[in-house]
Amino acid sequence: MSDLADLIGPRSLIQPIHTWLTGWASNAPPALRVAVITGEAGVGKTTVATALCRAVGFEPEIESEGDFSRLNEISRKPTFFGYRRAAILDDSDNLSQKIWNQILKIGDLPFPLIIIASDLEQIFWRIRRSALTIRVNTPSQDQIRIFLDRERDRIGSD
Repeated sequence: MSDLADLIGPRSLIQPIHTWLTGWASNAPPALRVAVITGEAGVGKTTVATALCRAVGFEPEIESEGDFSRLNEISRKPTFFGYRRAAILDDSDNLSQKIWNQILKIGDLPFPLIIIASDLEQIFWRIRRSALTIRVNTPSQDQIRIFLDRERDRIGSD
């Protein structure tokens, strides 16, 4: 999915990260070098991050299950075959101090870094205090109904 119209929920929720990524895309990295997206399991945090990255022109590199070994590679080579890369660290709850220290050692990131977690308090405080943060909530019944109506109209018009 790369169409932001496919995302369910208020646009005000995704606008801050969209603006943040747009700053990266214009070669003017924002002051906050990291974004954190939190929310309950299955609510669509990774989907939101991936769709926003692609909408702004980044190829998302999703790292999960505590294996963030490719971060150093991405920091050395933020473009790959012409695509600008963004790192998404999925399932970042309960990472060890060693992993957080690795992330901090990268320093001034030459690429957008989005950290996905269920609980903001599980993000190392030195990263959390200097990150853009949003919380993705479960869509309301009205939001789902609006989305389904829009999809019905789109499919019916094809």
